[in-house]
Amino acid sequence: MEQKHVNHGIDCTVCDCIYHAEQNKCTASKISVGPTHAECSAETACETFKPAENCHHCK
Repeated sequence: MEQKHVNHGIDCTVCDCIYHAEQNKCTASKISVGPTHAECSAETACETFKPAENCHHCK
């Protein structure tokens, strides 16, 4: 299995994303957060999300 770089400054609890790593970290080389206009955090989302085929962390 390919070793992925963990971005220790990015926490991610979306365990069904291909970039999710142990201890709720992200392995994407960069992330994009959107949409363009938001008035609170509930109106934002990670646009880098890609669904994982097999989630080992979700239970």
